[in-house]
This record gives sequence, structure tokens and C-alpha cells, in this order.
Amino acid sequence: MFNNSSKVEQQLRTTGFKVMLGFAFIISAIIVMTELNNPLIAWVITFTWFILAAIALIRPKYNHWCAKSWVLISVPLALILILSNGLIPATLISLATIFPVMLVKHYWRLFAVIIFASSTVLVPFADLPYEKAIWLRLSISNAIVAIMVLALVSFLEKALVASLDKSDEMKKALMREREANQTQSKFLATMSHKIRTPMNGILGFLDVTLSTDLLEQQRLHLEKNQMFWRCVAPYP
Repeated sequence: MFNNSSKVEQQLRTTGFKVMLGFAFIISAIIVMTELNNPLIAWVITFTWFILAAIALIRPKYNHWCAKSWVLISVPLALILILSNGLIPATLISLATIFPVMLVKHYWRLFAVIIFASSTVLVPFADLPYEKAIWLRLSISNAIVAIMVLALVSFLEKALVASLDKSDEMKKALMREREANQTQSKFLATMSHKIRTPMNGILGFLDVTLSTDLLEQQRLHLEKNQMFWRCVAPYP
């Protein structure tokens, strides 16, 4: 039985793989339109993302292993991609920081985000021409974007878990109130039956008793009248 944290993690991971699937098509279009020095690494990354996303979405029970496999494959390939192609892939690497935030947690998430955010510093080692000012701005912006994405998704994840916890508490409170009302209704119905039965007997007994007294009083009254008229009748 999953708790709310596991449910949110599962939903976030499923959404991450859906975004990754669309992102793989976008990267494919960029590779086709851009002249890369070593497009083979870019195609390997794209196909890897596509295959892992497809497996995770088709067989959800394996999405946790697909997420960890994505980190183990994508992190070194991203570094190789920048070393072989320079500044061009570094401009898109900040977008990839959203995937480890959505797919994995704890040390896996932190490790992948740090590597992606700092991978831009490898541009000078690519042995390709680049503008230093652009590279510096890109390095700073990638780090800022990675931190913002990590903070935002973590906050939203905690907020979703807290919201689900409150919803569960409200459901439990409503269930307890419903059970209490059912117990009260059952108690009142039982007590009504237990009280009504003897009360009917008592009322019936009182009715019979009162009816007997009235008949006796009427009989005595008639006897008195008869005795009176017997005494009076001889003297007209």
C-alpha cells in the first residue's frame, strides 16, 4: 500500500517520462537542423531517452529502474556530448535538469542536478571555438536554472503530499462521523424498541385497570339507585 509520498513520487515520475518522450523528439529535430561535430553521441542520448521513456510508460512497474538507468546513462553521456560538441549542447543542458528532479529522489536527484548544472564548465576543454562572455553567462544561468527547478519541484512535491495528507485526514474524520451517526441511530432504534414494548404493556394494564374501576363504580351507582327507588316506591 503506497503512502502519499510514494503516490506523488510515482505521478511525478510518470509525468517526467512523458515530458522526456516529447523532449526526445525536440532534440532529434535540433540534431537534424544543427551541424554538430559529433552527432553520434547526441543520437545515442536521444534514443536512450526515447527507449527508457517508452518502457517506463508502457510498463509502469519498471519506471523506478528506468529512472535510475537514465541517470547512470545520461550523466556521463551529457559530459561527453559537451566535450565533443562544445557550446551548442551546453545551451540545452539546463533544460535536462528537470528530469532528475522529476524522476529520482534523494542522492540520485542531487547528484544528477549538480552534474548537469556544472557541465557547462567543460566547454573550454572541448577544443572548439567559443565566446568566453557567452560561456560565462551560460554557466551562471544554467546553475541558477538548476537551483530554481530543484527548489520549485521539491516545494510542489511537499505541498502535494501535505494536501493529500489533509485530504486523507478529512476522509477519516468523515468516516468516523458517519460511523458515530450510524451507531447513534442503531442505539436509539434499539432503545426505542426496548422501551416501547414494556410501555405498551404498562399502558394497556393501566387502561384495563381504569376501565375496571369505572365499571365497578357504575355498578355500585346503579345498585344505590335501585335501593333508593325500592325504598321510595312503597310511599307514593
